[in-house]
Amino acid sequence: MTVTVARRAVIDLGARASVLDAMDRLRASGPEDDLVLVVAAGAPVLRNAAFLDVLRRAAGSRGLAIVTTDARARSLAASVHVPAFASTGALD
Repeated sequence: MTVTVARRAVIDLGARASVLDAMDRLRASGPEDDLVLVVAAGAPVLRNAAFLDVLRRAAGSRGLAIVTTDARARSLAASVHVPAFASTGALD
């Protein structure tokens, strides 16, 4: 499910989401939308900093943020300069 609020596309990725699934969802979002990926802890897309870096590069000039309860994944995201939050409330 994707919800757009104030030019922000919130993309909900499940526990089985791979980097390819995330790329498909990024491509389907509007070109002006900032992107927020809400990802379940343990999802394959969160296992490697390189995957998160690929997503950051694919986002281009659009903002990209990750929301996950997985502390390790938030650390990996920070290592590739992707803002990461524990909840959508923390994002705002």
